[in-house]
Amino acid sequence: MLDTAAHEAGHALLTVLREEITQRPVYITTILPRGRSLGHVQPVSKRDQHTENIASMIAQIDICIAGRVGEELHHNFVKGKVSTGCSSDMKMATSYAEFLVKKCGYSDRIGLIKANDGDKSDLTEKVVHEEIKKLFDDRYQIVKSDMMKHKKEWKALTDILYRYKTLTGGEVKRIVNGGVPEREPGDLLPSS
Repeated sequence: MLDTAAHEAGHALLTVLREEITQRPVYITTILPRGRSLGHVQPVSKRDQHTENIASMIAQIDICIAGRVGEELHHNFVKGKVSTGCSSDMKMATSYAEFLVKKCGYSDRIGLIKANDGDKSDLTEKVVHEEIKKLFDDRYQIVKSDMMKHKKEWKALTDILYRYKTLTGGEVKRIVNGGVPEREPGDLLPSS
């Protein structure tokens, strides 16, 4: 469960750090298993929003990557220690990246044309793959750097989430800002 706390603390920390961009604060963070998920960070939903800006989509990629970086931090970047729990995050981040590269003109190499999903030429597929990989590699380095700068906050989130099992968005923000929850582990969650 400590691995899960490290993972979810990564998501929660980046959600707080990217909140100004996404306009989606943390609603709740938990390491209690539900269905196939060992834990999750639920942001406040955006009602009636039908479009997303590119900066917000990139921030979502960062948040997806942050779970993996949280696990890597927990294991001091030892290869092979990251869980397979990151796979759904990588799938989600890949869908954002594909959308940006193929349909939003994010890649200078592809430009503003829409890369057609029906175009299966080796050249197009190769360029799309390279651009998505470049985007991932760049974002991974940025997320890793941000989390190293905020390692103390990530560690506090990990430890407190492990003890409390579930935190409200307000508690997550309080911890990131150097505070602690205003309740004891096992107490009911405060109402929002």
